[in-house]
Amino acid sequence: PDTIVADQPIDLAGYRPDNADGVFSGDISMRQALILSKNTVPVMLLDAVGVPAFLSRFRTVGKPLQLGTSDAEAGLAVALGGVGVSPEQLTWFYSAIANEGELKELRFAPGDRRRSLGNLFSPAAANAVADILADVPPPAGRARLAAQDGTRRVAFKTGTSYGFRDAWAVGFDKLHTVGVWIGRPDGAPHLGAYGVSAAAPVMMQVFDALPVPKKGAAAGRKPLGALASPRSLPERLRRFGSTPAYQTREPLEILYPREGAQIAAQRDQGETFSLPLKVAGGRPPYRWTVLGEELAPEPTGERWAAISGRGQIDIAVTDADGKVDKATFWFE
Repeated sequence: PDTIVADQPIDLAGYRPDNADGVFSGDISMRQALILSKNTVPVMLLDAVGVPAFLSRFRTVGKPLQLGTSDAEAGLAVALGGVGVSPEQLTWFYSAIANEGELKELRFAPGDRRRSLGNLFSPAAANAVADILADVPPPAGRARLAAQDGTRRVAFKTGTSYGFRDAWAVGFDKLHTVGVWIGRPDGAPHLGAYGVSAAAPVMMQVFDALPVPKKGAAAGRKPLGALASPRSLPERLRRFGSTPAYQTREPLEILYPREGAQIAAQRDQGETFSLPLKVAGGRPPYRWTVLGEELAPEPTGERWAAISGRGQIDIAVTDADGKVDKATFWFE
């Protein structure tokens, strides 16, 4: 959980996941990345582990994910929920985190026996994830639920699928795992329904009605293999990957010419003028478009462009992540 990773724009064989809020935070811990729902981090982790290896864990316990393709052909979108899974299955998988990684058959009546299907996660991994999810802030207007001993009662996560077709929240305490799905039976979008604002409050209401456990969701002895403290991290686990420390990237912005500027042009030859172009932020290389003509990529934030004629001039710049800034100005 305390391993540092760079939350920054990535390009993995053409796949460029973005964060839901469009913000990249730079160097953060794995704990922060999960709490803040950063999309880039799980994609990088899955790329390192390998999609087939990840999917095989679910096949091992007899619960393969629905892909519509073979494991070998599945892409990195699996890390962000690009698989078929029912609310029941999703809640079931979360119950394994609550049960130190062991997946057991669901119990639909008090007398049902719960046969073990095997370990979906290691006890150490399940413990670490439970501890992180217990730190997820409660939905707006709600206080954090506490167990009888005063510790964090509920560990939970929320999600919102592409196009607002699914809003979900799954949480667990020492006694129960609760899953809530909000959407339309026909799969149509439910605009504005986010997991954290639509499903999480309902999930909390369910926990309000359930018995309060003696201990919190993350309470208990650390399993064999878990680290005693962040300071005990071995060198190889202190940072994920070899990416250097990343500084939060400033928004792409045209510095010159500014929007609405009126420029007294200096004549070079005939009616052609040399115009300096300056941009800040974003990620190079930069591709400028002047009067509809795209210029060659430029690795720095400055270049010159030849302008013919006077009057209104439209320019635009696109960075390596596809971000765009535009400006309109006038040559006098």
